[in-house]
Amino acid sequence: MDTSQNIERKFKGAQIIWLALALATVSYLVMAFLAFKQTSIQLTKVTNPLVMTGFFGAVAGGLIFRKIHQLKPGSQPPSTDEETKGDKPITLMIVAWVLFELSSVMGLIIHIQGGKGWPLMAMGLALILIHPPKRKFFEG
Repeated sequence: MDTSQNIERKFKGAQIIWLALALATVSYLVMAFLAFKQTSIQLTKVTNPLVMTGFFGAVAGGLIFRKIHQLKPGSQPPSTDEETKGDKPITLMIVAWVLFELSSVMGLIIHIQGGKGWPLMAMGLALILIHPPKRKFFEG
């Protein structure tokens, strides 16, 4: 397979994964506001760990994207297999997006418990949306 076709195939796959995670995060927000009425804030023993997990998931995802931006096309180990070129960035992107989605899931759980989970859900969605796949990460 031609290298440009391989890059395009991986880029399209990354776009599909990114869109699926973004739509899942939107569905968490919609579900939270349509299905669960927010009551008074009920702090439980798990509220703080949920908030911290969501926050650190977002930070970890951001650090992974920082690493992706630092990757240079020639910095990846040389590969004799054209099929594996560009695999490191897509793998890192998927891990980062899932960590961003983790923030939204933690926010949904907090919202279901009666707390204010929408900030975590909104943060997760915003982070996914501002970190779409870019073709330049697959070239090299």
